[in-house]
Amino acid sequence: MVQINTQTREILLKIVYYGPGLSGKTTNLQKLHHLVNKIQFTELFSINTMEDRTLFFDLMPFEIEALKRKIKFQVYTVPGQVHYDSTRRIILAGADGVVFVADSQAHKINENIQSINNLYVNLKANRLDIKTIPLTFQYNKRDLKNVTPIEELENKLNFRKVPYFEAIAIEGKGVVETFEAIAIETFKDFAKKHRLVENNELKEIISKIKSELAKLKDKQGYSTKKNRSENDELLKLIFKGSKGMIKDDEVLKSALETSTKTAELLNETKILKRKLEQKNKQLEKLLKENEYMKKFLESLFQNAGVPILTFNLKGKITNWNHSAEKRFKYSVTEAKNMSFIQIIPRDNLIDTQTILKKVVKEKKTISEKIKLKDRENKEFKANVVFSPITIDENTKTVAITMIIFPEQS
Repeated sequence: MVQINTQTREILLKIVYYGPGLSGKTTNLQKLHHLVNKIQFTELFSINTMEDRTLFFDLMPFEIEALKRKIKFQVYTVPGQVHYDSTRRIILAGADGVVFVADSQAHKINENIQSINNLYVNLKANRLDIKTIPLTFQYNKRDLKNVTPIEELENKLNFRKVPYFEAIAIEGKGVVETFEAIAIETFKDFAKKHRLVENNELKEIISKIKSELAKLKDKQGYSTKKNRSENDELLKLIFKGSKGMIKDDEVLKSALETSTKTAELLNETKILKRKLEQKNKQLEKLLKENEYMKKFLESLFQNAGVPILTFNLKGKITNWNHSAEKRFKYSVTEAKNMSFIQIIPRDNLIDTQTILKKVVKEKKTISEKIKLKDRENKEFKANVVFSPITIDENTKTVAITMIIFPEQS
């Protein structure tokens, strides 16, 4: 779902890394983020599950002189485990390009096949086509023993014969190359659909993308710096106290004892200071994580690609995303001054209220096919997920979220 911000003159392209659990999706993004941070500051945010992680960060805005715009790639991974399928579907909504990260280990071939089939299903649920969306394959973990031959992986997974890359993501091999391929293919697809650039401009932009990514390749590798031992500092302090008093044993002993006590007190002070700094860092980390969580959820909510809204128990709409604006033709300001009942046809109100009563009472997510209507009173059917919002498990439902998926044909 390409977004063009006319105020900031940004083109936002969404790329999703997909694949089975622990195939290396997270590692790819961590390596990319490490390299990007050497050129420009960008945030990386992670939400951990029990078995897997999903990450999100804004990656590398490119200034394109031919368009006088910035191209911004927003990169996500999805959790690989089966029971996080609804999360994968929401994150995949509005994707402009997909990287499928396959686990090369021979015993993982069935998981790879199941995951590519799952990608097809979740793309279709978001009205995206696996046959046409920009797609790149990465065959990861090629350094391990007993890996599936590339020819077999190609035959069983890469039905479109799109570009693929062998990788050892944990070492950074193949990571930038994979991203470069999907970034270019995604922009080509965008340019073709929106007809914003001529062929010569497209070549210039692709060259710019390649040159920016070449900087990442140049930045690969880590530098280490050894810190001086604190014990050395304490030792220096002890002997500094005894300097010039070596001839008098008693004076020397007293000086050493005084210096030692001073060193011990200094060390204790340093320990307390370090603990206080750690506490402060933990507090800062929690505050940052809270901000990152809000940023992630806001981004996910606004860029979901499907209408999402929330309303309180009085029916007043409290949240309304971009897709809801587009589908129902009410702006955010208008929506927040009205009741959700305005998008429910009159003959469907009783059924909808019955569903909502059950959601509130049982604090249970319910999926139903119901009728809705837009600002112009045009009715349409949709698959709607009603989810209760509670402060914790022991509190009552305080609001309800509606996620509206298109009716499956």
